[in-house]
Amino acid sequence: MKKIILVLLTLAMLSITACDNADRDYIDLTALSNIMVSAEVNKMTAKPEDYLGKTIRLAGTYYSVHYAEIDTTLHAVLIDGSDSCCQLILEFKYADDTMNYPDEMDLIELTGVYGSYELMGQTRYYLLVDSTLPTDGQ
Repeated sequence: MKKIILVLLTLAMLSITACDNADRDYIDLTALSNIMVSAEVNKMTAKPEDYLGKTIRLAGTYYSVHYAEIDTTLHAVLIDGSDSCCQLILEFKYADDTMNYPDEMDLIELTGVYGSYELMGQTRYYLLVDSTLPTDGQ
């Protein structure tokens, strides 16, 4: 009986590791639970090079920060994490510079390609998106 349980646990662990989203070209974070979204975004932060060029769909709250000293505004999506203490943040940019960004704290859904750029000598990671969709938060 113990051998059967050990074999089943081993198979379960193998199936979990085989489902690594970093190996897929399209990652839909809107289809995941809060805990799984937290895990995936944390992996994106820890190993961003594994996600470069991948298409990612997500939903969250729009937020921006303007840095006057370099005349740059960074646009981001705040994503609910697995607990109430923390929110996850992913930066995004529109592919078309003439597009208007959402209003602060709007709930949005977007799909974009994960990429990188240099800002003040540091590599930053972001989603390059064509548009955002309003969402009712459900």
